[in-house]
Amino acid sequence: MKSGYKYKYLTQGNVSSSLLKLALPSMFALVLHNVFGLVDIYFIGKLGSEQLAAVAMSSLLVRFIITFVFGASLGTVALVSRFQGTGNREKASDVGRQSVYLAFLLYIIVATLINIALEPLLVFLGAKSSFLPNALVYARIIIFGSIILFISSAINAFLRGSGDAMTPMWALIIAVVLNVILDPIFIFGYMGVPALGVAGSAIATVISRAVGMLFLIYHILFSKRELSFSIFPVKPDFSIMWRILRIGVFGSIQGMVRNLSSLALVKIISEYGTAVIAAYGVIVRLRMSVLLPIMGLSMATAIMVGQNLGAGKPERSNSAAWLSIAYGEILMLVGMVLFFFKGGDFVSFFNKDPDVIANGALYFHYFAPALILACVSIILERALSGAGDTISPMIITIVFTLFLRIGLALYLKKFLGLDGVWIACAISIVIQGLVTAGWFKMGFWKKKKV
Repeated sequence: MKSGYKYKYLTQGNVSSSLLKLALPSMFALVLHNVFGLVDIYFIGKLGSEQLAAVAMSSLLVRFIITFVFGASLGTVALVSRFQGTGNREKASDVGRQSVYLAFLLYIIVATLINIALEPLLVFLGAKSSFLPNALVYARIIIFGSIILFISSAINAFLRGSGDAMTPMWALIIAVVLNVILDPIFIFGYMGVPALGVAGSAIATVISRAVGMLFLIYHILFSKRELSFSIFPVKPDFSIMWRILRIGVFGSIQGMVRNLSSLALVKIISEYGTAVIAAYGVIVRLRMSVLLPIMGLSMATAIMVGQNLGAGKPERSNSAAWLSIAYGEILMLVGMVLFFFKGGDFVSFFNKDPDVIANGALYFHYFAPALILACVSIILERALSGAGDTISPMIITIVFTLFLRIGLALYLKKFLGLDGVWIACAISIVIQGLVTAGWFKMGFWKKKKV
């Protein structure tokens, strides 16, 4: 391991250039991640609305797995970036090693529990008998292969925490390109492969992610890096795993709350029919096309905040967060205009059912103006987590994403129908953004210990 510090620009020099240097690869990588999902939706949409609804509903449950991945990643990024900032690179490497062991343990527990409860949950959410079998098949394949997602996320968090956003980007490029190739082959049946429909999409996803994971493992184990770790021999350190969890558990709860809110929304809108559920499946993917670049900015912000707090530069951390919001709002303004005026056209690209298109356009009419405050929430919540404060974002999410959003949706639905549900979503996003900005401005995160 070399003695130099390749990513020292994160704690020195111009804040704007440091932020963009770290953020742009992450933003591009997350855009690619959404392309991954959009490719699936595009090809599955060719099979029909029933298949689209099956994947939409099962994907919401599969996202529960991602909440645990997300929490562990938050803990890993916070610790690695803080140790990098203080110059303790040996400790940073050990966090990376332990995060992989922790990922394997979490996979066993989470995948087992979700698989057991899968069918009752889908039925509870309102899965129709016409698409329940497809939803079960898709979800079970993705859940079985989610060990790949757990390990990849652990390595990605270590790399990003150390300041390397390029390697995760290349791993995702490989996975996305492969998924574009494999999706039609496994879904429709080409090159001697039988047509597997919805199951084929899930298989293509697992294979593509596996190749991306192998790239990451090779890079960590065999490439010449300034900061790396070895997985073998296995030397678990439960005290470090606990530190990762202690920071990340609140992020996981925050993610679970978001997913509970989404599942509750699906339960609420399921009474309006399959077309609405199918539209929501497309909406989620399209919505992420503008939110994921902001998440890329937020990931870079978290690392900047963590490393500069470790280096004793809290004001540089603060500047990075607000500058990130300024850049993010430029993207959000573009997304707001496009979704408000062309939301239905975007939905029609994935499904030609007039009811699906109309319901997608209705959602975006209310959601688009709220994007401005969504940007504030995403970036500042991740900035807080980079400082090691994952409790505050969790509490804010519980109050506004779950209680306010769902409570208001149930109330407004009585008077305004489906419009009321979407209005409630927009209102909750706006208020959450304002509250998050106010809390961050108070500055308690600057004194957070990890």
